Amino acid sequence: AKRTKGMEAVIADAKAQAALLDGKKVFIKTKAEDGKLFGSIGRDEIAVALNLITIELDADVLTIKKPFKKIGTFPVEADFGNDVKAVFQVTIEAE
Repeated sequence: AKRTKGMEAVIADAKAQAALLDGKKVFIKTKAEDGKLFGSIGRDEIAVALNLITIELDADVLTIKKPFKKIGTFPVEADFGNDVKAVFQVTIEAE
């Protein structure tokens, strides 16, 4: 029973985080030239940008195929486990 309650709490917390994140738009400004970034934007940078808008989560829950290397808007999925997911947009702009 304790284990079930613990899992229910974990799932409820994940659903609350997913609800905060689902449909959000996150903006990241970085150095770029001709639409290409100097470097790349990966899960860690996205997690930092989320923290700036008061959504704290571990970068490991973010799913991207490979780091972004150009300016644009990209969908990102956060997988919290237990079939709890959220999709949000990351817009990368030139500084």
